[in-house]
Amino acid sequence: MIQDYAKFDRVVAPVIIASPELRMIYANPYAVRVFPFLSAPAALISRFESADLEQGIRMLKQGEICILPYEESLHLSILLEPVLLDGELIYVCVYVVSDSEDPNTIFPFLADGELLKFLRDEVANPTNIILSQLKIMESIILRGDTERSLAALKMIRTRMLRMSLFYARMEDCSGKHSNNCEVFDAAHVLLEFEHNHKFIKYKPSQTCYVPLERSSQVLLYTDVLTSLIFRQDKPSVTITSSCDSNGVTIEFISGPLNKPIDVPCDDEYDGIDLGMFSVRRRAELAGGNVSVKKEARGGVTVTLKFPPVHWLLSNYYLSDPEGEKSTPVECHAHEYLMLMTEGNC
Repeated sequence: MIQDYAKFDRVVAPVIIASPELRMIYANPYAVRVFPFLSAPAALISRFESADLEQGIRMLKQGEICILPYEESLHLSILLEPVLLDGELIYVCVYVVSDSEDPNTIFPFLADGELLKFLRDEVANPTNIILSQLKIMESIILRGDTERSLAALKMIRTRMLRMSLFYARMEDCSGKHSNNCEVFDAAHVLLEFEHNHKFIKYKPSQTCYVPLERSSQVLLYTDVLTSLIFRQDKPSVTITSSCDSNGVTIEFISGPLNKPIDVPCDDEYDGIDLGMFSVRRRAELAGGNVSVKKEARGGVTVTLKFPPVHWLLSNYYLSDPEGEKSTPVECHAHEYLMLMTEGNC
């Protein structure tokens, strides 16, 4: 009978169950959504050294709890609690534990009121404005003013692109991959950004496989870039990427900002600006993390880090960069960036 419940004080994870060999055998829907990599069958086996796992299993078989480091930068660890029957280990309860004083600072999920505000600002209000603009555009066309008609059409299209990208983000935030994931070369995706947008400087040095499909990567990088270009008088972003045994690191280095990165851009022409929350949320769903560092010259460096891909131990499948056509979401994201920086580069 458990006497001391204090070990669960800082548990932030949902229900995950592992076998005596520490292979994941069950994860409830919330676990799959919040910790998709941890809930994969070989998550623990692929993440930790054999010696650490063997020692942990010995402790569990003796009825002792075991704590393993999970993500030091986020102050997270894994608590393994054994369940024994007649002295035999039958399964293990897996919990993610926050060493932070306030776990909400690590998992800042949107409250209903905040979500409704985004839906109002990014869907309801733009829809009403578009309807009004279409009415105005009709009268302009009837007067035969082609130039003003094209200007009105551009405004309408920009607003509709914003709405389309907002809907696409919602899907990416829901953890749509169930214990398997497409892997795509981030360098290939970033090279397309450099090719399509003059304000970006990027020279790839190697392939960098990230456990996010191409369209999800495009949306993620677009959000980082828009957060930077909206805060620059003359947009300029340098991107670097690298890959080693610790995973993939991508850095976005901006020119001088005219507004701090943590101050929202509220102007209706700035586009969607959810700050780093949306970026961090989607990066975490892929097992990665995000950090922002202020530079002395007034700019910032936004760093995305993704875990290494263990091809033999994980349910990944590799997509061929040359064999895929751009999706409508990718085309819309690039067009949106072009419209936002038109005349400013």
